[in-house]
Amino acid sequence: ALPILPSDVVSLMKLRLKKQCVVTGDGMARAFLRAQALLFGTYREALICTPGEPVIFCEESFLNHKSSSMKQFLQNAVHLQLFKEFIDGRLLKLNSGAGVIDVFEQEIDNCGLCSGPSKSYLLWVENVKKGGGALIDTVKNKTSPAVKNMYRYAKGHAKMGLKEMRSRLKH
Repeated sequence: ALPILPSDVVSLMKLRLKKQCVVTGDGMARAFLRAQALLFGTYREALICTPGEPVIFCEESFLNHKSSSMKQFLQNAVHLQLFKEFIDGRLLKLNSGAGVIDVFEQEIDNCGLCSGPSKSYLLWVENVKKGGGALIDTVKNKTSPAVKNMYRYAKGHAKMGLKEMRSRLKH
């Protein structure tokens, strides 16, 4: 069973849910999003990004939390399938070279949970950018001759087809 949510997160949710803006619009969704960001937003600080290697999640770093109630909550939460799927999804995106930009990440930034991306994450992003340019150049250089050959082939067949059609129309 999951322990009770940390009191600071509960207090913030109660405060946000009492506000009038929750009644209309996306206020309720935003309140829950903020709670999720407060609970799990420090996951980014537990990402280990080593150049040339896949990004990994360090559970020990993630659980190294200042608040004892938050630490107790997270120690149980990391074993939930939903949390594991969340982390696996983030790692899949990061290791495929795609960044993770969504409302959850924006909310983490809005909460001010992280002082910014970790140094290893920034290094990883820099390497992806450098490597990404090289990858694009390689793909471009290798596909360009093939595309040109395919174009010439198609153009040649189109010309032959046109000649054949013209000759049939004449007869």
